[in-house]
Amino acid sequence: MENENAEPKFKRIPFVGQDGCHLKGRCSGQLLSITTKDGNDNIFPVAMVMVKQEIKDS
Repeated sequence: MENENAEPKFKRIPFVGQDGCHLKGRCSGQLLSITTKDGNDNIFPVAMVMVKQEIKDS
């Protein structure tokens, strides 16, 4: 934010990417991940989660 006393206004918004893949075998479900870029244009993971496969019961 530019000024702490002013109305909240961001100078820039970071790029955030989301991706997912299906897992098969003993660990069935989906692996979801969130990545972003830092100030040096390097990509790094922010969060990863493994979720159950979607079925009618869930």
